[in-house]
Amino acid sequence: MMKKEQKFCGRLIVLSAALIASVGTYAQTLIGGIYYFFDDNSKEAVVTCNIDDILRGSYSGSVTIPKTVKNGNATYTVTMINGLAFTHSSELTSISIPSTVTDIGEGVTNTCTNLAYITVDKDNKVYDSRENCNAVIHTATNELVAGCKNTKIPSGVTRIGGLAFSGIDVSSIEIPNTVTSIGRDAFAYCKGLTSIKLPESLQQMRENVFMWCTNLTSINIPDGITEIEDYSFRGCGNLTSVTLPKNLETIGKSAFGICSSLSEIVIPATVTSIGSMAFEDCVNLKSVTFLSTTPPVLGDDVFICHDTRNVDLVIHVPKGYKDAYLSDDRFKNCTIIDDAPVPAMTGISTLPSSQPQPTVTYSLEGRRVENPVKGNVYVVNGKKVIY
Repeated sequence: MMKKEQKFCGRLIVLSAALIASVGTYAQTLIGGIYYFFDDNSKEAVVTCNIDDILRGSYSGSVTIPKTVKNGNATYTVTMINGLAFTHSSELTSISIPSTVTDIGEGVTNTCTNLAYITVDKDNKVYDSRENCNAVIHTATNELVAGCKNTKIPSGVTRIGGLAFSGIDVSSIEIPNTVTSIGRDAFAYCKGLTSIKLPESLQQMRENVFMWCTNLTSINIPDGITEIEDYSFRGCGNLTSVTLPKNLETIGKSAFGICSSLSEIVIPATVTSIGSMAFEDCVNLKSVTFLSTTPPVLGDDVFICHDTRNVDLVIHVPKGYKDAYLSDDRFKNCTIIDDAPVPAMTGISTLPSSQPQPTVTYSLEGRRVENPVKGNVYVVNGKKVIY
């Protein structure tokens, strides 16, 4: 098992421990096919899972959560569903949520592979399942917090929450142009997902967002995204086409690790850093084109040039800037060809006095300058500046 997958499973165990600690001395009780924790002080009930066998899944078929539940001589109002309640319940097909529930934990439907229907009582003041969307939406924030394989994301949703579709058997899904953010692990382990169109409104995708979507074949990332976070597309073994946004600045750790079908990629001129092992085990990667005249800062083993797994990898850089890349130790074993177009420079600006001195400066010919002279023109981050 890879380190990230160990971390993923470990997080479930940590969450389980936190859950047990949070309920203190409350006993886990099975009533009417549903596991609960009871708070004797507030007379509130929390829907949970069988914490003694958390990785097996506690539910199957249709689950209708009641507004109240009687335990002994007391009646409790069901107000919360914790984030581990339905996790790994692969035989669960539908969930009905009452009006009394005001708190639903992140990842509540995580790995509910065959979950097809979710409904929220129309009188619920905190959550809704508007337009028969088969999802749970936080009404005040328009955040979709839990989905299923039949979810239709309504227009007006602004955020897809963390783990919202993680491990669910979706093959395709439309995201409306009102969504600006997708949370961590939101579509991780959606192994049936073959295509997804990301809206131009999107401004943020959190870590692990499409990790191990093994049948995803292509992705076009909108220009509003400036950072591809750690492990975003790790394990997408059938991914053959990636279009990166023109304003991208950062590619995180192992962002495209184990994308074994990826053969080429173009790195925009705006990218200034690429995290460690960003393209680890991309065994068919043959061509990487950098559009910046300034090499980005690389983490460890971004490209394992001349390794047996990447023996045919060629790095393409702007014409005349080969020396700039060769002078960087992390490119020293790579085959570099300077045949890419030189990005247009829109003019000469003055380096602001408030800006820290650049760590990497180049001459107009693309040679690294160790001791720039004040008043001369250099290239910094792909732009001409007066130093």
